[in-house]
Amino acid sequence: MSTHSVGAGRLTATVDSAGAQLRSLQLDGVEYLWNAGDPWNWSAPVLFPLISGLAGDELRHAGQRYSIPSHGFARRTEWVVIGDGQFELAASPATRAQYPFEFRLQLGFDVTDRLTVTHSVHNDGDEPLPFLLGGHPAFRWPLPGATGEHTVSWQQGGQTMRQAVNGLRPGRIPSPAVDGRLTLQKQYFAEDALLFDDLDPHEVTYSAPGAARIILRYDDFAVLGIWSKSQGADFVCLEPWTGYPAPQGFDGDIDTLPGIELLAPGATRRYRYSVTIEGE
Repeated sequence: MSTHSVGAGRLTATVDSAGAQLRSLQLDGVEYLWNAGDPWNWSAPVLFPLISGLAGDELRHAGQRYSIPSHGFARRTEWVVIGDGQFELAASPATRAQYPFEFRLQLGFDVTDRLTVTHSVHNDGDEPLPFLLGGHPAFRWPLPGATGEHTVSWQQGGQTMRQAVNGLRPGRIPSPAVDGRLTLQKQYFAEDALLFDDLDPHEVTYSAPGAARIILRYDDFAVLGIWSKSQGADFVCLEPWTGYPAPQGFDGDIDTLPGIELLAPGATRRYRYSVTIEGE
C-alpha cells in the first residue's frame, strides 16, 4: 500500500494504491473528500466488475459458479503503479477464482483545474468480457463553510428514479427532486441510493450557501447514484455507474445481466468522470 500525490497547484489529489482509491481532494488546502472513517471506511472505492451484489454473492458463467463480493474485488486489491497518477489491475489467480476472465483495468488521475478520472477496460481474453464499472466518490456533508441546506442540482430530468434494495426493484418511482433540485435529507437514504438515468446533460452540482460548489461530470456513464447513510454519516456520494445492479431475483449467467457491458476480445473501452471545485 502506498499513497501518491497528483497536482501541484490550487487543486491536489492523493490516491492510494490499495484499491486505486482517491483519498484526498483539496482546493487551496481545504479537504472536500470524506475521510474514510466510521461509519463508512471508504472514500472513493472503484466498483468492478460488479455494481452491488449478485444473489448469494455468486457469479455464474459457463455452468460454473464463482464466489464474488458485493461491488467486486477492485476496491479490495492492491493495484500496480504504472506511472504518475496511473494504476493498473490485471487478471490473476486471485481474480480468476472470482471472475474467470482475462482483463486489465487501468485508472488514470489527472489534475488541472479539475480532477479527471479515466478508467480503461481492456479485454485480454478470447471471449466477450462482461462487466459493470462504477465510481463512488464521497464528499463532505456538510461542505466546509456551509451555512444552509445542501442540494444536488441538474438541468433536466430526474423527476422519477429507481432504487436497488437486495437487487434492482422493478419500475420507477417519483423522485424527491423538484425542478432539477434535490435538497439533501438523511431520510432519503433510509433504504439505499437514489438512482437516476435520465439527467441531461450528465452533470450535477453539489452546493450549499457559504461553501464551494462541487461539479461532477460523467458523460461516459449511464447512471448516477446519490447515496449516504441515513444516520451518523457526514458525507454524500455522487456515483457514476455504467449500469444498474442486478434485478431482484436475477440468477442467470453474468453475460445475460440486464445492462451488462460486453467488451469484444482485444478491445478497449474508456470511461471518464471529472470533479471541479469552484470556490465560493
